[in-house]
Amino acid sequence: MQTSAIGPKELGAIKNYLNILSDDQKGFRPDVLRQVTGLTPQSLSKNTGVPRSRLYDEVVKFKPSSELMRKILHVVIATDEAYELMNNNGADAALWLSSPSAVFLGYSPFEVCLQGRGEEVINWLRTRMGKQPGTGF
Repeated sequence: MQTSAIGPKELGAIKNYLNILSDDQKGFRPDVLRQVTGLTPQSLSKNTGVPRSRLYDEVVKFKPSSELMRKILHVVIATDEAYELMNNNGADAALWLSSPSAVFLGYSPFEVCLQGRGEEVINWLRTRMGKQPGTGF
């Protein structure tokens, strides 16, 4: 699978269609992320490394250039791309994000992003949409 680095140019194009990021894009909304992924607070804590008690905050702020920030931004970018691919249908994008996929060896795209491999998901989506060269299907 082709993996090109997701750099500042791509990160600057965040649309945040499902409102996972805070308005200032310096943190994420755990309640929205839980709704989108269908994860319990305990599972989300395990996947993100954020203490469960903080997942009840309205916004969990990122530390600049943190690993968590990079992973959540990959989730948001992947969700944005899926939202566009699925004709601006948020429910379908959320379902796709949280569903296991044979393409990602049985992991959901959300899990792949939080494993630090979000570029694979983003590149796969962009190839399907014809935004970058490759085999669409």
